[in-house]
Amino acid sequence: HIADDPEVEIYFVAYDCADILVTTLKFVPPTVTVDPAEVPFTIPATPTHVIFTVTDAHGHGAPGVTVTISGNTGFSSGASGYAWSANAGTTGTKGEVNWALVPPFSGKYYISAYVPTNCFYKPIDLEWYWDLPCGWSGINTTATLEAKYQAPVVDTTKPVVEASAPAEVTSPMVTVSGKVTDNVGVVSLWIGAMKIDFAPDGTFSAKVEVAEGANTIKVVAFDAAGNMGEKTLAVTYAVPKVTVVKVQIGSDIMTVNGNAVQIDAPAEIKNGRTFLP
Repeated sequence: HIADDPEVEIYFVAYDCADILVTTLKFVPPTVTVDPAEVPFTIPATPTHVIFTVTDAHGHGAPGVTVTISGNTGFSSGASGYAWSANAGTTGTKGEVNWALVPPFSGKYYISAYVPTNCFYKPIDLEWYWDLPCGWSGINTTATLEAKYQAPVVDTTKPVVEASAPAEVTSPMVTVSGKVTDNVGVVSLWIGAMKIDFAPDGTFSAKVEVAEGANTIKVVAFDAAGNMGEKTLAVTYAVPKVTVVKVQIGSDIMTVNGNAVQIDAPAEIKNGRTFLP
């Protein structure tokens, strides 16, 4: 049995003469290691880069070895759907198989590294060869891998909103600019009820219409988890005041914004211009 590290004696047979002992070999099973030996099981599922390395008795990478992964949830092995097996992979020149492993359940998985017969059947010069006894198919070595449940990380961090606008304006259109950032990423930005586009670095600029008098502008950003960050701006729209003066030539009454005002003397025209005393 390979687990007992059996010894094999190699003889040179000279036809009808005596057998000459050449050397004694010991069968040592290869080893398979898993890195990492523990992977997270998450919902939704996420892949983990796992490397399976198979080495021979001398610690060298063993190429051409078939590696498979299998597992059982612990329920009845005869129950349909509870047993799981992944497709096989074959080691490369360094004895490694790289796998993007997505475990379907938490628990223990079994790694099997099968070394086929052709790794040991070697033709020798003069048509002599070394055959394996009793139709032995090869060596099968195993390892285990553990998948542990990992609770999803809940994002509770609010987006950070930086925004600015003039405190006082004399026109109804105001430019609001700034930048939004988040530990994961901002998915939407709003100024009031208006959705705003922003650059990949989070910067933005938009025109917003305000009403006469005091205005409150809210800039709100959301991330994928629904966290909300906001910034409130205060903008006052002061409509410029216009004074309308009407005079009548020869009259000592004029109107200012519709109100009658007494002047010292009637208005008159001098040198082509209206003159008020």
